[in-house]
Amino acid sequence: MLNMLKSPLEISTIAIMSISAAWFAPVAQASAGSGEFSNDAYARVLEQFVDEEGMVDYAALKDNPEDLTEYNRQLAAISP
Repeated sequence: MLNMLKSPLEISTIAIMSISAAWFAPVAQASAGSGEFSNDAYARVLEQFVDEEGMVDYAALKDNPEDLTEYNRQLAAISP
């Protein structure tokens, strides 16, 4: 599969997205019953900064980090 990708950036983007999905999914599921945790901010990050091909606009994300910061704040508040 990796040989089908066009650039190292695509490979790193897929790796980041895969790691994020594997890391955050169990946390979100475990916390869903508490009503305190939401993936909405993360969904907005994906909608705004990741295109149809999975490429991340890191410059725009750096200029507008509010949703990612909010999502990270929520993650930090969860006890393992």
